[in-house]
Amino acid sequence: MPNLVLIYALLFKLTNYCLLGARLLSVACATLSAGILFYITYQHFYYQGSLIRNLLAVACVILLITNPLFESVSGKAWNHDLPTLLILLSFAFLCRYDNQDISTRKVFFSGILLGLAIGSRLSYATVIIPYIGAFLIFPSQQPRTSRYLHIIAFSIGVSLGLLPSIVLFIANPKFFIFGNVIYPKLNPVYRNLLLHRSGMTIAGKIIYFLTNVISSPLNMLLYLGLFVIMITAIVKSMLTKTSTNLSLVFVFGLSLFLLIGSFGPTPSWYQYYYAPIPFLILGIFFGFSTLFGKRRQLSWFLIIVPLLPVIIFSSARIVSFDDIKLMNHPNQLLTIQVHNFGMDIKSLLGEGKILTLAPIVPLEGGLDIYEAFATGPFTWRTAFLLSEEKREEYGVISHLDLDGYLENNPPDAILVGFESKNDGFGFGDLGGLEKPLTRFAIQHGYEAFTLSTEIVSDEIVLWVR
Repeated sequence: MPNLVLIYALLFKLTNYCLLGARLLSVACATLSAGILFYITYQHFYYQGSLIRNLLAVACVILLITNPLFESVSGKAWNHDLPTLLILLSFAFLCRYDNQDISTRKVFFSGILLGLAIGSRLSYATVIIPYIGAFLIFPSQQPRTSRYLHIIAFSIGVSLGLLPSIVLFIANPKFFIFGNVIYPKLNPVYRNLLLHRSGMTIAGKIIYFLTNVISSPLNMLLYLGLFVIMITAIVKSMLTKTSTNLSLVFVFGLSLFLLIGSFGPTPSWYQYYYAPIPFLILGIFFGFSTLFGKRRQLSWFLIIVPLLPVIIFSSARIVSFDDIKLMNHPNQLLTIQVHNFGMDIKSLLGEGKILTLAPIVPLEGGLDIYEAFATGPFTWRTAFLLSEEKREEYGVISHLDLDGYLENNPPDAILVGFESKNDGFGFGDLGGLEKPLTRFAIQHGYEAFTLSTEIVSDEIVLWVR
């Protein structure tokens, strides 16, 4: 989905530090997500004193920023931090504090934010189901027709949020379909060629989730905690013959369907399971207020007994002295190293177009790249699975097409070495993705220059025409 790409395009107009800019954007989104989590928790406990509200909100933030999935995802140039922030903002518009009614305007803006989130990462689309369910089951002081007005306003908002995606689809439907439909189908086929077996089927994804995500005590605590709280809340409502707190039901539904969305991509990777984490945390805090009610005398018990040990354990993970040391030596930061290496290549080459599977490097130096290689190795390693006609239809090239593709527009330089330890086009083909590029350079008389960089341990070769 294109939203993050559009933001990057604007960002790269403002700075030559492309990777640093992209990561700072993710850091900003992660920081704002923590802030929104604080705000929602603080508002949810409106009936408590200011000190208790602040302590609970801070506890909520600590549980987020010390979570291993948050640590793994936040600050990376990935498409997780932005949609998570947008989902949290969307949810904040629909939170019902002190049982106040939700205006149609809030529902509309919530829909826009959700549409923007889906336009940033397609797997978030699953949360539309609990949203619609919330509009249908939440009690309202307004006439029944207001529920349908909410659904209409929400639908219009989502459509507006998806407008960038819709425009790009209309402008180039085949490229859009390849990126969002065809490539996700090709990638599992490619992984099978590599004999990759982890997280490739539904059963495999469940096993991956249990062995890689739930195996972390903090992750297990969140999932188990919300599950126990939800069951307890249902039992309590049955015994007291009252309805379960619908805000808790809503946040549980969001957690569940975000988890379902996390199982969508194949194969599974650890970072895919980050999406439910903020809502699992909110669900636990919402559950405490549901189970204990609004009795202030239980406030300190609520903080000290169940939360304090977890918070102390989590807080020990916050400070990384290695990261603090890096702040005093910016040239040791990966983002700065990539930029400096790109500038080094520019100083060697001057101007020109670079053929490489690591396009971020020439971009950091202000050099041109080939559009077909803008995604780095991802399209390149799967395109050969398509027929020649399909490759031409979707505007992608494989190693089978390289000579023809470059015939009338040869590169000024070819940069290789970044994929030397990665899988090639099949099992046992280590470093194979760059072999066609090296072969082209040799066949066309390019001169090789060996370079070194802190980015990778292997030699980097710049072939210059």
